[in-house]
Parts: sequence; C-alpha cells; structure tokens
Amino acid sequence: MDVKLKTPLSRRDTSNLKVRDVAYVSGIIYTARDSAHKRIFEEGSPIDLVWSSNIPCWSHNKYL
Repeated sequence: MDVKLKTPLSRRDTSNLKVRDVAYVSGIIYTARDSAHKRIFEEGSPIDLVWSSNIPCWSHNKYL
C-alpha cells in the first residue's frame, strides 16, 4: 500500500505501516552519517530533534 506522510511524524501516523508498504514522506527530514549520530549521542544535538524525522545514511561500499 502507498502511504503519504508529512513530518513531524507521530506514532499514530506510522502505527499502521506494514512491511512492503511504500511511504512517501514530505516535510523537513534530517540525515546524517554514523559518525554524526555518535557525536550527537555523546555531545548532544545542536538542534532540537524531538519529533523530527532522521534518516540514517551510510555507505554500503566497502572501499569508502
């Protein structure tokens, strides 16, 4: 099923998502690589991430 979502997302927005659903998300979405996530966890975030949408990004290329 195709689902259209807008940030900020709530549990209610995502609670009915199932495996193989296609979610189209619009609005503000933050992305960061693994080192940024580690730094945010250890030092805190420079911006308010409560109720934000954060998509982790990393390279699947073993040579990078």
